[in-house]
Amino acid sequence: LSGPTWNLGGSSTIEYNGSTQESIASDFAFDNLTINNSSGVTVGSNDPTVDGTLTLTSGNLITTSGSVTADAVSGGGITSYVEGPLTITGNGTKTFPIGDGSAYRPVTVTGTTGNTSFSVTYQDPGGTPQSPLVRISSIRYWQGTGTVNGTVQLTYGGDDGVGNTTTLRVARSATVGGNYFNVGNTATVGSTITSNTVTSLGYFTLGTIAFDNSLPVTLTSFTANANFGVVELQWIT
Repeated sequence: LSGPTWNLGGSSTIEYNGSTQESIASDFAFDNLTINNSSGVTVGSNDPTVDGTLTLTSGNLITTSGSVTADAVSGGGITSYVEGPLTITGNGTKTFPIGDGSAYRPVTVTGTTGNTSFSVTYQDPGGTPQSPLVRISSIRYWQGTGTVNGTVQLTYGGDDGVGNTTTLRVARSATVGGNYFNVGNTATVGSTITSNTVTSLGYFTLGTIAFDNSLPVTLTSFTANANFGVVELQWIT
């Protein structure tokens, strides 16, 4: 598929169902789009749109260098998600079946107005927890844009270091490496945690108000020194 634009009338569905990775070669406008290729589909640096439903059946839709915008999204799971930015149009509650290439980590946001975008990155955000938070995750963070007056529900898994859901919190910052503030924990169900009501998006990660959640940290410095027969260890996180 090639060309600067591609518009199909009616309610047609284009399905990518090859056996090797496929690509969307331009800013196509799909009626409906189905991803059914276990090797994945990449958009490159393009920004395709789906005026109907984006259906995720098998394989990832990789948007790390571009983006995709859809009116609705169906399916999604550990074997098929959007890897990179996903924008969903409209108002109300939206679930973003996104992941970071390492794991599936969807987000659900309530009270949205207009276009809302989310992505998740497998990387230490490098921010600073603000009281009462004592630690934030160094594993991954989520980035959201758009208008909201509602809650943000994050998903966590085995590599996120959650030990005690009672002290687990959603942490938010205006910048990726900035100060992260506690935006609450109104419900922890299964492997999800839901924030209090927020009125702006930004950067989100897992936080804790006690040290019983490891939320793995990154060592920036580690030294060992012999001191009169005793080994002294020093580290910085």
